[in-house]
Amino acid sequence: MLMFQAAQGSTPSVVTPVFTVNINRSLAYHLNRLAGTTGQTATRAANVWAGTTGLALAGALAAKASKPGAGVARSLNSIAGTSGLTAEDAAARIP
Repeated sequence: MLMFQAAQGSTPSVVTPVFTVNINRSLAYHLNRLAGTTGQTATRAANVWAGTTGLALAGALAAKASKPGAGVARSLNSIAGTSGLTAEDAAARIP
């Protein structure tokens, strides 16, 4: 697990712990964590988290991110406040 936080009064290159990032977990794991569900597919968990029903994975996450047409990774990066990360890595950073 990794933890990050910019230290107060420090240069941007200095980091100290603030929140835990569960790396090496599947997208389904993170979407279930965010949705408060267990054992669901990534698509079903994404729909629960987004408050949607029957959408494809990309559609549910785009709805959650309020970014119509965005792909899975782009939607999750938007929600996480990151850019360029894989879907799994972006999802891991969403508290």
